[in-house]
Amino acid sequence: METEILRISDVVRQQREIARAAEFLRQGQLVAFPTETVYGIGALGLDMAAVEALYEAKNRPASKAFS
Repeated sequence: METEILRISDVVRQQREIARAAEFLRQGQLVAFPTETVYGIGALGLDMAAVEALYEAKNRPASKAFS
């Protein structure tokens, strides 16, 4: 898997980068994003393969649901 970094500081002016991140999600890929304290990692919740990849990436047991 290749990592691509899209720096987004101005949501209005950087619609292309946001659309690219959304396309990654639609393709079943994971997307990392900053939060107030750390980075989060996300996937489309209805894409079971992507959710499984998220569990694997986070080394999270299947018995522990995401909220």
